[in-house]
Amino acid sequence: MIKINSLLIILFFIVSCSNIEFTYKNNSEIKNPIYNKTKVSLSGKNLTNTSTELTKNIGIAEQFEYELFVNIEESKTRRSVQNNQAAVKIDYKINFEYKLYSIKKTCYVFEKNIVSRFSYVPKSSGFNFGSDESLDNKYNLAVKNNVRSFSEYISNINSLACLNES
Repeated sequence: MIKINSLLIILFFIVSCSNIEFTYKNNSEIKNPIYNKTKVSLSGKNLTNTSTELTKNIGIAEQFEYELFVNIEESKTRRSVQNNQAAVKIDYKINFEYKLYSIKKTCYVFEKNIVSRFSYVPKSSGFNFGSDESLDNKYNLAVKNNVRSFSEYISNINSLACLNES
């Protein structure tokens, strides 16, 4: 009787798990039409992890079908200033301008500006490890979210046709 019950439990387990679909089965390279087909050219503000994040989301290509031009501009606004003109709170605005050029079609097929914003409160003047690490983390998070947003936009496009065509 125990052998029959254990055999039924094992059989039930095998049958119930036969149609499991894994969450990460559909990789981003399947949805992203430019994955492993794109050369990236960066200009403007040099942010440390931009090329790493772009490589994660766009891949590395040996032969190029597209060239992605990314121009990064940053602006800082001091929101709160003390009597001695020291900034208490600084707002950062980082504008990523993405332009995707099709080498085969010899035209631009996608253009998008994506803005990332964050605020920073410096703790003291001079070099402060905690404060500087916090600013680096905010930059890294802004870049990561911005590149992911670009990847989502490009993945939701049905076709990459020339922009200047009517």
